[in-house]
Amino acid sequence: MITHTFTLEAMAMPFTVKLKATPAMGLSVQRVATYRQLIQQELDRLDHEFSPFRPDSLVRRFARQELTAAQLTRDFQTVYGWAVRAQDQTAGAFNPFFAGHYDPTGLVKGWAIQRVFEQYLRPTLTRGDLVAAAINGAGDVHTGVAPGSAFSGGSASKTRWTRPGPPTPIACRTRPWPRRAPASMVITSSGRRRPRSNKPPWSAPP
Repeated sequence: MITHTFTLEAMAMPFTVKLKATPAMGLSVQRVATYRQLIQQELDRLDHEFSPFRPDSLVRRFARQELTAAQLTRDFQTVYGWAVRAQDQTAGAFNPFFAGHYDPTGLVKGWAIQRVFEQYLRPTLTRGDLVAAAINGAGDVHTGVAPGSAFSGGSASKTRWTRPGPPTPIACRTRPWPRRAPASMVITSSGRRRPRSNKPPWSAPP
């Protein structure tokens, strides 16, 4: 088994990506470099939208009431919808307005990890380019294996790999997420697991 691991910097934290393939899959250094570049670009783009520190980010401009609804990207609406719904579902335990203005920092990291996995890593598993893939962002992990693969591993690095299987009751630290067959899994830094979902609702600002 061939393993490639690389670490990227974005959102003021490290993101570590691990790729596993058989020799027959031809996972070249050039392909790994391409994956690295694409993932870094996406993380940088998301950082530009959601950073609470960059004065030109959408989050900061939204807080200053400089944006109209038409200027909000789909990603921004997606995260806002999850953030407001999480606030409601947790009776305020999760509060994206804790700082007196909108700041979804506590939710964006896990969402960004899920998005990067679905956009760049899952297709490689579906095509059979990789046996397994994982991305770890400061403790929040999303992993997956190729369909039909019997691969299991990660004991040395404590990375959890998951295979497709029957629906499993999953607990989320913010809200009840839909149950579905987990072809992949998100593991939060709290140690709880949640199934992926890429269709969060849009909610109007409070």
